Amino acid sequence: MRTIEKYLIAFYFLICPIEIALHLVVTSTAKYAGLMILLTEGCILLSRRKNMDVNFSFGSAATLFWIAYSAITVIWANTNSLTFEYLTTYAMMGALLFACTMETWNEAEIDLFVRAYLIGSILMAFTVIFFGGGGFSDRETIIIMGSECDPNQVAANIVPGAMLSFDRFFGEKTNRKTKIISLASFVLCTYSIFQTGSRGGFAALALGVAYLLFVAFRRGAVKIWMILLAVVVGAVSVSYIPVFTEGRVLDFGSYNATYSNQLNRVIIWQKLLSTFDEQWIWGHGVGSTVNYLERAIGKVTAVHNTFLHVLFEVGFAGFSLFIFPYVTMIRRYYKKNGALVSVLLGAMACSFFLDALHLRYLWNGLMLCIMQYHLDIYGQEQEAQLRSQSGPRPVCKYIRDY
Repeated sequence: MRTIEKYLIAFYFLICPIEIALHLVVTSTAKYAGLMILLTEGCILLSRRKNMDVNFSFGSAATLFWIAYSAITVIWANTNSLTFEYLTTYAMMGALLFACTMETWNEAEIDLFVRAYLIGSILMAFTVIFFGGGGFSDRETIIIMGSECDPNQVAANIVPGAMLSFDRFFGEKTNRKTKIISLASFVLCTYSIFQTGSRGGFAALALGVAYLLFVAFRRGAVKIWMILLAVVVGAVSVSYIPVFTEGRVLDFGSYNATYSNQLNRVIIWQKLLSTFDEQWIWGHGVGSTVNYLERAIGKVTAVHNTFLHVLFEVGFAGFSLFIFPYVTMIRRYYKKNGALVSVLLGAMACSFFLDALHLRYLWNGLMLCIMQYHLDIYGQEQEAQLRSQSGPRPVCKYIRDY
């Protein structure tokens, strides 16, 4: 059963980046892959009911407590039809996070998941090129059978491919051929992100590349031939960057304008921040942003900022629980594992411009980091137990070295 779950998780990571395109043609494939993972992990736990041993860290616990606290805020929230949709999404993604991280996956298995995520993101970049169209003004997005995707979500699902490719380009254990292929895939992903015109994608690229360069220079992995190759490829690639991209990157004034019947982000953020002091500790409750913005602005609109969304709805108490695993994983691995941290940073950067609590890319980066964390903490311990322990093992172990 463990082998089945491993390949289900790999398939899940493969399909997640391109699900937004597949959803235009078929149903949500990743959703059913996630349900199969939950079912498989449930069967594994049942088979171990007399000698159960699962991984459970403070990072996982914080996410659980955030979901539980979000449910409690319904008591004082101005609820609407989306409130329970939000809670259901949080609960399902939280359950999937726990199911995927309860097992201790070894390095080869985690690398399988990372490679699957990389391939899926590159496939998404190819999809933009072959199925792209100007559905959002000059911005390229995926158009299949007359339906189109949000270009910001498209970019967010390509960012992991760009980050992982750039990290492999500087990898100490990769040969020159692999480095060149990695650089090519990075250029492909970057070009696709620029085609979407997503500012969140631009921010994620800038943050991820700056961080990975810092890590590469720090460990002395940057060679002269890499710099020359990158300069040549970059110089050639600049001529292919869409003309409208420069305006979207530099003209932040458009954030203060109303266009295409959509309100700009600055006005939305200002409206929410102006009432923050009213319920800054406990929050206004899950789903309250919808009702508040409808009253304040006169129309239903998204917040376009995941962190402000969480802060407004569950206050500082809930926001602390939500952000804790992300900060902890970055603090632990920013010097050790550039690939996973860059994916996590990219997801967070994109989420600063999107409502991403219901989008898998925000959860996937955290999931991979927690898998690595559990391997680091439990791996040697479990191997020693398998060799020496004769009695039953504990139901779960709490990590206290955060």
